[in-house]
Order: sequence, then C-alpha cells, then structure tokens
Amino acid sequence: MKELQAVINDKVKAMISDGTIEKTIETSVEKAVTSALESQFEFYGSITKQIKEAIENGLRINTKDLPFDSYNEQMLSAIKVKLGNMFHGQAYEHFLGQIDDLLKPAPTELPLDDLLKDIAAMWKTDEPWNADDLDEYMTVEIKQWEHSSRLDEDWTIKLWKKEKSFVGSASEDVRLFILGNKIRISSNHCYNPTRFDPAEAYIFKLYAAGTTITGIADCDPDELDLILKDEEF
Repeated sequence: MKELQAVINDKVKAMISDGTIEKTIETSVEKAVTSALESQFEFYGSITKQIKEAIENGLRINTKDLPFDSYNEQMLSAIKVKLGNMFHGQAYEHFLGQIDDLLKPAPTELPLDDLLKDIAAMWKTDEPWNADDLDEYMTVEIKQWEHSSRLDEDWTIKLWKKEKSFVGSASEDVRLFILGNKIRISSNHCYNPTRFDPAEAYIFKLYAAGTTITGIADCDPDELDLILKDEEF
C-alpha cells in the first residue's frame, strides 16, 4: 500500500496533467470576483451608496427656483378652456377678466406709490351702503425700523379704510412688514391665499413673487390719489 503522501502527490500530478486544477482555480477566481462585485451592489455596498448619492444630487431641486409664474399661466389657460365649454357671453368675459387680473404675474419691482394706489382702488366703493365703513381717503402711516441696520430697507406700513379718532380703537386694516425692501408675512397677518379678498390676494402674490418694493423713503401719501369713496357719500 502506498504511503498517503505518495497517493496525494500522484493525484495532484494527475489533476495538473488533465487540467482539473487549472479549471478549478479559474472557477474559484470567477466566483470570488462575482461575489465581490455582487457585494458592492447590495443595499449597504459601496457602489450602491454612490449611485444613491448621485441620484439624490441629480434630483435635488431648489424650491426658490420653482416657476410659479409659469404655473399661474398654465392654470389660467386650463380655467379658460374649462369655462369655454360651460358658458359664453358677457358673464364669461367678465369672469375671465377677474381671473386674468388675479393670476397675472407679479412685477419684480413695484414703487410703494403704486402699491398704495392699487390697494386704495381695491377698497374704493361707489355703493352708498358701504360708505359708512370708509373715510374719504385711505390713511397711511410709514415708519422705519429704528433698530435695523438697514434703515432704508426695513419698514412698517399701516393702512386704514376708516381711521378711529380715539385711543385703543385704531386697529389698522393692513400692516405691511418690509424687510430688505420685500414684503414679509408674519403670524400677525391674516392673509389667506385661498380667499378672494382682492387686497389680501394682491399682497400675498407680491410676497410669494419676492417683489421688491421701491421708493419707500420718498413716498408721500398726501400727494397720492388714495380716495376711497365719492364725495356724495
């Protein structure tokens, strides 16, 4: 009987000769490489993490750059098409005019003079039953923020439809906070973008568009046409 070492030696020689060892090595190397690659694509694998990070970076959006003006235009077009299938004539044209005005893009810059005149026009009435709720002219108070480092850019603006003459009852109808020459919305505001109050919707649209309010320091409300009702009322 051959010794164990001799048997092993003969078998190794035979396996080398018939290519068994070479084939086994190739198969093992292939399995090792395949296993290593598969592990990289598993949930916690390095390549999987890199792909995930690349996708996250590629799909990341800047919410400040969302094209709300384009959205408003598309929504307006859809509303017009829908209404066109529902009714025609004078009512249709009147309603579309209101929708056009509500959804038209906000300007990038707006002088305070124009902002005040726009709000006064929205408050103005020619209906006698509304006259008691209005003064003849809109009251305006413009104040700089005393402790701001940007005195020419930070302001508080208060507007009244009807100014009260006694202390404690002079709650303004609109209070605008202007920081860096842009309208800011705070918890003190009651603006609701889902409502159709013209002045509130207008102010919120300017805020959402980041409209820059210009000419604040030079604004003199006494020189503006801020009439709210006709003299006959």
